[in-house]
Amino acid sequence: MKPAERLVGCLIGTAVGDSLLLPAEGLSRRQIERRFGEQLTHGLLFGRGMVSDDTDHSFLLARCLAAEPRDVAGFSRRLAWRLRWWLLCLPAGCGKATGQAIVRLWLGFSPARSGVASGGNGPSMRAAIIGAFFAQDSAARRAFGLGWRAGAQLGLAARSPAQPRVPRDRHLACLPPGAAPTMIER
Repeated sequence: MKPAERLVGCLIGTAVGDSLLLPAEGLSRRQIERRFGEQLTHGLLFGRGMVSDDTDHSFLLARCLAAEPRDVAGFSRRLAWRLRWWLLCLPAGCGKATGQAIVRLWLGFSPARSGVASGGNGPSMRAAIIGAFFAQDSAARRAFGLGWRAGAQLGLAARSPAQPRVPRDRHLACLPPGAAPTMIER
C-alpha cells in the first residue's frame, strides 16, 4: 500500500467510525446495546451522521504533518495555529478540554503549556494518523509521538487524573504498525 493510500484510508476510517459512534459517546457498553441494538447506523441528525472535533483534528494533523514532515517544533507551531483558527470557525462540536486548550493558545500559552486534563479519547484517534504517516519510519514516529505528547499537545494528548500515567518514554503513536491499544469502558 502506498503511503498516501494508507493515510487516506486512516482518515476515512476515522471519519466513518466517528460518525457512527458519536451518538454513543459517553455511554457504557450496556447503554449502547440497549439504545442501538446490534447495528449502528448514521443517525445523529435526521438520519445523517456527523463527525466530531476528533475527525476535524485528524485532518488538521495530517495537513500539518504533510507540511512539516521532518520538523517536530514546526509541526507543533503549525498545528497550534490551525487549531486556533479552527475554534474561531465555531465548530459544531468541540470538547471542553479541547476548547480550553485552544483558548489558552489564543491567550499566549505555548503549545507545550496549553494542554489541560481530559478523559477523552481524541488522542488515541489522532495517534493513528502519526502511525499511518510514519509507518515505515520508527524514528520519526517516535519523535512526532513524543513531541506531540510533550506539549500536552495542544490539549489533544492531555491526561485525565483518573487515567493511568503514561511513562515519559511511551506513547500510542510510538507503537509499531499493527499494534492496537484498546480502551474499553467496563
